[in-house]
Amino acid sequence: MKPYTVGVIGIGDISDVYLANLHRFPQIVEVVGCAGRDRAKAQAKAAQHGLARGYASGEELIADPEIQIVLNLTTPNAHAALNLAAVRAGKHVYTEKAAGEHFRREPGHRRDRTSRRPAVGSAPTPSWVAGCRPAGS
Repeated sequence: MKPYTVGVIGIGDISDVYLANLHRFPQIVEVVGCAGRDRAKAQAKAAQHGLARGYASGEELIADPEIQIVLNLTTPNAHAALNLAAVRAGKHVYTEKAAGEHFRREPGHRRDRTSRRPAVGSAPTPSWVAGCRPAGS
């Protein structure tokens, strides 16, 4: 099986941690590029981590048909719009900020086991999920 192709949006300090960790799993994921608000900075970050591309914007990365998974590390005020744009473009999304609220308001983005719709994951896990325990435990 070919690895999933990943694009990272947001090139602040935490991106170095994510990029280093993603490179540890080449059989699962291949990070092909990163995006920031400045193409030169994104290209420098891409070169630093051996990535093929640096994009001038998250929208440009999302538009790349080669990207299958978008890792969104942007600031909270940019998260919702980029996550929704990625899902609408058919990309899977992993977002560093909790994603539930902006997807709850989007009809048609619930996923079931038979769906071909993009999957969405986020960290941190909402406290109501983290606090759940099986009955009797």
